[in-house]
Amino acid sequence: VVCYSVASLVPGSRYQFRVRARERKKGWLPWAQGMTSDVVQTIPDVPSAPGVPSPDPDRGSATTVLLSWKASHPNGRTVILYEVWMSTDHGDYRRIMTCIHCEATVVDLDPSSHFRFKVRGRNDVGFSPFSRESAMTETNRISMPGVPAVTSCGESWARVSWAAPASRSTTVDEYQVYMIARGSEDFWDYAPPLRLIVGSEGRPSGARRKPSPFEKWHAVAQTPETSCLIPDLRSSYRYQFKVRCSTVSGFSPFSAASEVWKLPRRH
Repeated sequence: VVCYSVASLVPGSRYQFRVRARERKKGWLPWAQGMTSDVVQTIPDVPSAPGVPSPDPDRGSATTVLLSWKASHPNGRTVILYEVWMSTDHGDYRRIMTCIHCEATVVDLDPSSHFRFKVRGRNDVGFSPFSRESAMTETNRISMPGVPAVTSCGESWARVSWAAPASRSTTVDEYQVYMIARGSEDFWDYAPPLRLIVGSEGRPSGARRKPSPFEKWHAVAQTPETSCLIPDLRSSYRYQFKVRCSTVSGFSPFSAASEVWKLPRRH
């Protein structure tokens, strides 16, 4: 009996093996003359360590930090939750929350403190190792502007207005206005966000269309005022807007997105 050890397999995964002989004169025999093993499964294990939690400065506030990280590999059992741990001002780590997705909003933070974060996943077998620690981070103390709203419009333009930050300590150099197109009314209720690409023979090729830059949040204006005119909009399309402040200390978090607004159809 010849025995071989196969290493570096993924826990909780199924494998099947084939073996064939090699003769000194004829070389390798055909696979049809070889042997195939039964399907075997490795023993499930705890998840792998998640990715490093990363704060999103555009979506936080003076007392909140929004974290995201790369998911753990489940290793044969579904990851059922993540634990978020936090260290304040180089102190000991403590568990602050659990969540089921790779994103968490940490609230009620002290704006004068600094923080580090790490996460670990859990499946039916147990807890994963901790992720690597995040970089030292702090809350974004720059006040955000008010929610933008469309105050007037024409056939291909819209005027968007918003309120200045509530804090008098925030000196705004300029505002940055971002926009996203949500599709026309013809496709609003029916078309999926990603549509199949049709091949040369008129059949779906299996690939899916990537969203165009027009369907992503992108900057459309910079202004020192609390309103601006957005030109070159498409008739009957639906839009949303959000705004952030630019100051000597950096950018504020983005405001909440405006309500979905539709440019009237041209006649």
